[in-house]
Amino acid sequence: MMYDVVPVLLILCTIGRKALSNLQESDPKCRYRVHFPNASWHTAYDVCAGENKTLAKISSQIEIQLVDLVLLDVEKLIEDLEAKTYLQGVWIEGFRRSSNNETMQQNCRSLDPTFNIVTAAEDDILCLYYNYTDKKFYADNCSTDRAFLCESMTTDLENCMMNNGITSVVSDRKNGICELRSTPNLTLEECKSGCLKDSRCYAIEHLSSSCKDLMYMYKQCSFGRHTLFINHKGLFIYHPTLPSPADAKPFKEWCPEITQEIIQEKIENIQKNLTVNKKETNQYIRTLTSAPDERQSAKNIGIVGVTVISVVFGVIMLSDCINVVRGIQNKCKRSEDS
Repeated sequence: MMYDVVPVLLILCTIGRKALSNLQESDPKCRYRVHFPNASWHTAYDVCAGENKTLAKISSQIEIQLVDLVLLDVEKLIEDLEAKTYLQGVWIEGFRRSSNNETMQQNCRSLDPTFNIVTAAEDDILCLYYNYTDKKFYADNCSTDRAFLCESMTTDLENCMMNNGITSVVSDRKNGICELRSTPNLTLEECKSGCLKDSRCYAIEHLSSSCKDLMYMYKQCSFGRHTLFINHKGLFIYHPTLPSPADAKPFKEWCPEITQEIIQEKIENIQKNLTVNKKETNQYIRTLTSAPDERQSAKNIGIVGVTVISVVFGVIMLSDCINVVRGIQNKCKRSEDS
């Protein structure tokens, strides 16, 4: 799947990986979000849908590079969290059917055959995940719990800072949001910009022109929180309450078997959509109407033509009217004589 922003990404990729590691206020990478803790593929799908997103679609080398950059930034954010193993595999969109070795997206379109998919289980229907460590795709049992990667369903650039409740961005009592530094006399925009440029900064608090940068660490931190909500980077989020497990959706509901009836139905729909009523075409409509001509000479010719036709019909009608009047007068005169 190629997005409208691909040209932008191509330009960005030419300036190097290091330059891309710094987030901007609006960035293509911010369409993606890594979710913790681990969940099954179907649960991950439901969580993404609840955010008006979908599991990440990776079907081109450009998208792989973009996802690598997202996971690189997330790895930096959680490098003190002692939880890097989360990135060894993140659920993405797609299935693999072992019986015919076919790999496809949710819309049942086949993935690029040049993508090497490593089968990690023996089930017939497997779900895809991407391993950031070895840069490979795997197909595993869909009920396995993994971190997952959501992606916006639009191609719009998204705001890289989001406002969220404190309890929704900490995991447990050991993990917390700790103070990185405090800088006075900064505006909110300056505070956000500084955090986006610092790979260690996860969130900010801005109070009375003072900017407090916060980091995500593997320990319990205590500091004076004056608000219930903080601005934090939207690249990843931890759910303090595990998402409700979702039932596995049968594969035939994602990709129905192609039967003769389905093929015939598709043919009929195509014929219906391609059939055009010839009386609704512009060519037919133009045979019934005159094309407008705004030139003054054309208007003058039209006036002269209408005048000539009117005079001719007027003379004919006038002569008839005279004959009618004479006839009536003669009839009235004969009536008087009799």
